[in-house]
Amino acid sequence: MTGPSSWLIGGHEITQILSTRIPDLTDEVLGVLTAELPVYARLPADLLNGDVRRVVARAIRLFVTALDTEGRPDDAALADLAESAARRAEEGVPFEMVVAAYHRGARVCADTALAGAGPEDVEAVRAVLRTTMSFLEHVAVAVASGYAQHSRTALAEQAASRTLLVNTLVEGGDIHEAAGRAGVPLPASYLVATLAAGAHPDESDPDTDPLVAARWKLRRIHEELSRHYSEAVLWIPATDGGQALIPLPTAAEESSSAGIARLERILADVRRAAGAELHVGVTVATPSGVPEAARLSREVLEVALLMGRPPGLYRLADVVLEHQLSRAGAGRDLLATMLDPLDGHEGLGETLQVFLASGLNRRRTASTLHVHPNTVDNRIRRVSELTGLDATRAADLPLLHAALTARRTASNL
Repeated sequence: MTGPSSWLIGGHEITQILSTRIPDLTDEVLGVLTAELPVYARLPADLLNGDVRRVVARAIRLFVTALDTEGRPDDAALADLAESAARRAEEGVPFEMVVAAYHRGARVCADTALAGAGPEDVEAVRAVLRTTMSFLEHVAVAVASGYAQHSRTALAEQAASRTLLVNTLVEGGDIHEAAGRAGVPLPASYLVATLAAGAHPDESDPDTDPLVAARWKLRRIHEELSRHYSEAVLWIPATDGGQALIPLPTAAEESSSAGIARLERILADVRRAAGAELHVGVTVATPSGVPEAARLSREVLEVALLMGRPPGLYRLADVVLEHQLSRAGAGRDLLATMLDPLDGHEGLGETLQVFLASGLNRRRTASTLHVHPNTVDNRIRRVSELTGLDATRAADLPLLHAALTARRTASNL
């Protein structure tokens, strides 16, 4: 069976009609592109008359040779088309405009090939149209592949530059250079929040992969945070949460209270999206102060978790005593040893802790521990005998609170 290129139109072979007019067809196609597709009319003259002209001429030649293969260009040609499309993507030419350009070019070629067709050329016309449709299908796939490759590359580069910016902000370095590479302007200040998420119910579902459920939970936390802010929220993932750098438009001292209050309101939505409880340590700093702020927000979170604080947002002021007592030193070590006499006496340390947390309420303490109130009285009396510190005496309460905090932080931080 003969191929479409051997068909005659007006007594002339289709291939001959097109191949002898490639320069003229190139000019015609470029004229159509600039007249019908505004994006091409706005291209720089050097680009239009250079690379774009070469691509148009090559596409016309490719169309001619594809007439012998039922419209399918060879693999090398398709790879060239994909590479050309990637360059157009890099230059900012929309995908749909490139596809439209190939359709315009194919239309010009088909119009030229069929201009002299008569009633006797019906089969040849059908062959040209079928070949043209097949050609455009293969071209569209190649163009899509080129744009997809560019998108993957661009996203990877953007992600890498964002990661570099986050690492530079948190660890120190030339933040202005990193911000320039990432294309992200540095704000007046950052709200630095370190988050720890509780378990989502799916993580304990035997029919669900717990790692997938945990990653999905963390992704929803980041996405929900980002949804509430117009500027990009920089994110450092962790196994049980992450650290967010949220841009603020004003200086740290001006935006601290308002920024933290807004985040506290937003956390209700974040918690619902994540399906898990959240503990958050937060502070505000200038871009250059982020390394210290990141460390402090982590410490605030760690103390809140260690001291059994309920889910919520915590500033340094909320845990300042516990944070100070968590710092290593002779004072903390001495405080921690004050309760050593309770070691080996079952229930005394826990009873003291619950008794203090309940505001010295013996009945609430008994209910929490599932014991009789008299048992609470006996245990608190025994604590006083062993340590010399009386939980019912106002003067000893601060020291007992400090000793408990130092004891817990010394063994956990």
